Amino acid sequence: MKHIGALVFPKFELLDLCGPLQMFGLLKEDFSISLVAADKGPVPGVTPHPAPTLPARIAFSESWG
Repeated sequence: MKHIGALVFPKFELLDLCGPLQMFGLLKEDFSISLVAADKGPVPGVTPHPAPTLPARIAFSESWG
C-alpha cells in the first residue's frame, strides 16, 4: 500500500483538496491518505461562511517512516 500526504494550509480551497482525494479514495485498496500541515490539528479553510476546518494528522516535521 502506498501512502499519500495531502497538504493543507490556512485558507485552503476545499475543492482543490477534495477533487484529488476523491480519485485516490476510489483506489483505497492501493492508497492510504493523511492530511499534512505545518502543525497537527485543525486547519481552517477559506470562506464561505462557515469555513471548513480539517484535522491535519501529520506535521511537516514528522517522518513518514
